[in-house]
Amino acid sequence: MTISEAIEAVGKIVKAYPNGGKDASGGYIGALAKTLASYPRQVAVKCSDAPLQGIVRVCKFLPTVADV
Repeated sequence: MTISEAIEAVGKIVKAYPNGGKDASGGYIGALAKTLASYPRQVAVKCSDAPLQGIVRVCKFLPTVADV
């Protein structure tokens, strides 16, 4: 997964939360994107599949890098 694809995937994750990530900084988005990009594509896609699967099903609040 490219970094731009990972940023798009993080956008899906962030938008699934009630506040829409309005306080999410570029550093936060970048850190999550780098983390997603380090995994195989299938894993990253499943992780960002909001709201059916992935991180949004297990985290009540915006996820940290450790959550991802």
